[in-house]
Amino acid sequence: SLKGANFGMANLTGSNFTNANLTISSISNNSTSFQDANLTNVNYTSSNLLGATGIETAIRTGIIWSNTTCPDG
Repeated sequence: SLKGANFGMANLTGSNFTNANLTISSISNNSTSFQDANLTNVNYTSSNLLGATGIETAIRTGIIWSNTTCPDG
């Protein structure tokens, strides 16, 4: 569980977040990259992903996007 984690300015390229709980986590920095990450079954409920990059290249199967701020706002 990474509930409430703050990934500001993190480079998460190629990371594996399979089944991770990222509820109420915060990216909110345009330096954060999810390029080629595995986001299978990640829970982004109430998370802020504003400015994150690379999500379009990530594996996004089964993600929960409830009340999530997406990278493009």
